[in-house]
Amino acid sequence: MKKIPWAIPDIGEDEFNEVKKLFDINWLSMGPQTAKFEEAMKAYVNRKYALAVNNGTTALDIAFKVLGIKPGDEIILPAMTYIATGSMVLNQGAVPVYADIDRYTFTIMPEAIEKCITSKTKAVLTMDYGGNSCDYDIIEKICRKHGLYLIVDAAQSLGGYYKNKPLGSFGDIATMSFHSAKVMTTIEGGMIFTDNDNYAEKIMIMRNQGEDPREKYKHIMLGYNARLTDMQAAIGLAQFSKIKKYLTRRAEIAQKYIKAFSQTGKIQTIKIEKDNKMAWFLFPILVENRDEIDKKINEFGVDTRRCYHLPLYKHPMFSEYSDAYCENAEYISARVINLPIFPKLTDKNIDFIIEAVANAIK
Repeated sequence: MKKIPWAIPDIGEDEFNEVKKLFDINWLSMGPQTAKFEEAMKAYVNRKYALAVNNGTTALDIAFKVLGIKPGDEIILPAMTYIATGSMVLNQGAVPVYADIDRYTFTIMPEAIEKCITSKTKAVLTMDYGGNSCDYDIIEKICRKHGLYLIVDAAQSLGGYYKNKPLGSFGDIATMSFHSAKVMTTIEGGMIFTDNDNYAEKIMIMRNQGEDPREKYKHIMLGYNARLTDMQAAIGLAQFSKIKKYLTRRAEIAQKYIKAFSQTGKIQTIKIEKDNKMAWFLFPILVENRDEIDKKINEFGVDTRRCYHLPLYKHPMFSEYSDAYCENAEYISARVINLPIFPKLTDKNIDFIIEAVANAIK
């Protein structure tokens, strides 16, 4: 049986032609195409600065360092998220403090954030699950009240909106990923967004070996090579020209799934709050007997993911902080299956996936 993959990047002639132009002019490393890509992203996300880096994990690491997060500082973050959201907290020597997520939107709950705040809390770190927005009005109010930084892991957020504001436009610093499975890709790559002049300057210096932008080979802070190449930026620009088409198709696929699964009574789909728009990087369903059903879906020839099958605090690398318990994160992580959702899926593919899920549940 032919397998339907979980994700396929839409890479073709447009991307190839943009990269070929760089070979013709013999400029491949960070340069004018990266600058063009940054301009496109900052306009789309509505930020003063968009600064490209080599991946989304590096983007988070730099964000923490720019904000001066130190060992022992407490960082509040969602109990269920991608590993990099939490691992970059540990990378600073900081302490992760787990706030529960909403059982229906899968995003961090503002009331759970409030309960986690102590005298050691320095920042709140959010993540828009699958491109579904957190409640930023309330979260920003909490951060202002307690004098906390807001860092937004917008790795999955491109194309999503919160009350008519693009995701990535919130927080002191927001970070993004352009991994090959994302809504659009540079193959590997990331972006850091901010409106703060001082943060932007530090990010630019840090991503380039800590070098003084005014004097070559003079290094004024500890940095590393986090540069995006012009080859990657060229792919990103070709992808960005199709972003509206990508988002429209993802939303169409999601609506087909929702219509089909709402009739079963045995499948929970994600809730999107009124006035918000989801990017649909992920399409999660919650089912009982998840492991058995997931295995059956795979046997029918449909690839899936479990984003994420463990709360952060249950991973061995977080064992020092493993005494946490977040009821909703436990509930969702034990039931979640992520179905294929990418623009190259045909309507025939979608019907097959829906049938595979229905048969697996039977």
